[in-house]
Formats: sequence, structure tokens, C-alpha cells
Amino acid sequence: KEPEHLAGNEVIWTFVNFAGEDHTNFQTLVAFLRMMSSL
Repeated sequence: KEPEHLAGNEVIWTFVNFAGEDHTNFQTLVAFLRMMSSL
């Protein structure tokens, strides 16, 4: 199994749950994707 991949999914799901409260928060989504791509 891939611990790093699972950890990444956990972060993504945490963000999805957070973003789910405000679907119009596009800037937060962009910032999150930029953060993930910089890891």
C-alpha cells in the first residue's frame, strides 16, 4: 500500500468536506490546488 497516497487522499477529502460548505469559494480551491502541486 502507499501511505503517502493515502495521506494525500485524506487531505483532499478534508478539503472537499470543507469546500462543500461553500461551493462558490473558487479562490480557496485554486489556492489549495497550488499548495498541493507545490508539495
